[in-house]
Amino acid sequence: MIRAAAIAAITGTVVLLSFTTPLIWAARPAVAGLAALAGMAIAGKNRILQMRKAEARCNPMEQRHSGKRLKEALAALEECQFIVERMESAWCIALAVDGSHALMDPHATGP
Repeated sequence: MIRAAAIAAITGTVVLLSFTTPLIWAARPAVAGLAALAGMAIAGKNRILQMRKAEARCNPMEQRHSGKRLKEALAALEECQFIVERMESAWCIALAVDGSHALMDPHATGP
């Protein structure tokens, strides 16, 4: 009984493959064509992006805009540096005050 089922399954698979094999072989060039088309699209997109970047580098308005962004970034960096320096000075004052309180504590055991 099991042997007959196995033979039927193998026969069914062979028959199914005999019908689908022509479809698979017919689809193979289409898949290769789609892969080639995708490759050309990616290469073309990269080429267009490179051309746009080259044009932007030559465009004086783009250079002016880039210079403006650079100035804004430098101003923000200077502001951050000022905030850090101010916080550092506040911490130094807090440590000095805390150290003087410890020196004035009569119950302190020593330095």
